[in-house]
Amino acid sequence: MRYATLFDRPTELDGGTDGLSSWLGMFGDSLLSAVPDEERQATISTVEDSLRDAVENGTWTADYRRLRVVAVQ
Repeated sequence: MRYATLFDRPTELDGGTDGLSSWLGMFGDSLLSAVPDEERQATISTVEDSLRDAVENGTWTADYRRLRVVAVQ
């Protein structure tokens, strides 16, 4: 291996104030699989309410991390 680095990559979620709800709708199936369909939106709203202080300028930000590796055989 020649190079490896781990770095933060905060990413603004599309959709403004609906960004977290949209993200959960797209990627949250495994996170929400135990929640009955009729309770899913209420659960997402509860999550949004509990995290609302994390919204900056009306935009949700995902706290991604990236691992970049350059390897040579």
